[in-house]
Amino acid sequence: MKKNSAEIRLSLRCLIGKDGDRFIAYDNFLDVVTQGESEEKALANFREAAALFAESCYRRGTLYDVLNESGALLPFRAQKPEENTVEIRVPLSGRERTDTGTCPD
Repeated sequence: MKKNSAEIRLSLRCLIGKDGDRFIAYDNFLDVVTQGESEEKALANFREAAALFAESCYRRGTLYDVLNESGALLPFRAQKPEENTVEIRVPLSGRERTDTGTCPD
């Protein structure tokens, strides 16, 4: 297996709403949804869930495809900062990948 030392950064649009006494945080691109007792807790849970999702996809060798198919993958120059954007950092240092493929150009 191949070892990698890197970090990826995802900028996701996180929307927060209220359902009863719980706050719901979600992203329409990746279908990541979390909840919490406060907006801050829902957002913290969202960051963790999105990072775990991205790490899982990376380890399976599907991250590029998932981001591309969801519409979340845009060239950096085409991205415009949006309201409610949350940056997710996913450290990949020391993680093992199950594939040896590369991202297409």
